[in-house]
Amino acid sequence: MKNKILLCFLGIIFISGCKKKDIDVPNPDLKALFATWNLVEVSGGFSGGTQTPATMGYKSSIEFDKDGQVYQYKNGRFLSKDKFKFVYNKATHSVGNTHYTLQYDKNPTAQWVYIHKDTLHLDDAFCNDCYSYTYVRK
Repeated sequence: MKNKILLCFLGIIFISGCKKKDIDVPNPDLKALFATWNLVEVSGGFSGGTQTPATMGYKSSIEFDKDGQVYQYKNGRFLSKDKFKFVYNKATHSVGNTHYTLQYDKNPTAQWVYIHKDTLHLDDAFCNDCYSYTYVRK
């Protein structure tokens, strides 16, 4: 009987310990990031041009979850998965006066993150000829 109680107790501890931990969000406004976003515009680079899904010939979306995972989709099909975290920077970005960047595990380019209502701006950080990505909440 004691073995059954001990086994049940250990099972409960194991199950409760397996729950995924939510990512640390340094600013309550940044919680709005946890959603699916549809790309509406990409601008910048050497040419300084602007592209849209119509000019690129495909639709792109990105999804951020509370566990610190980011998923990219092209025409609704899964493309890639990565981990991300928020990083505070002493420098500020001109759009939204933000101090926070997203740092990815697989992608060395950090991105400034700014959310205004249902619009997400991700701007490549600390580079020349950077790109800016504008998304709307799905």
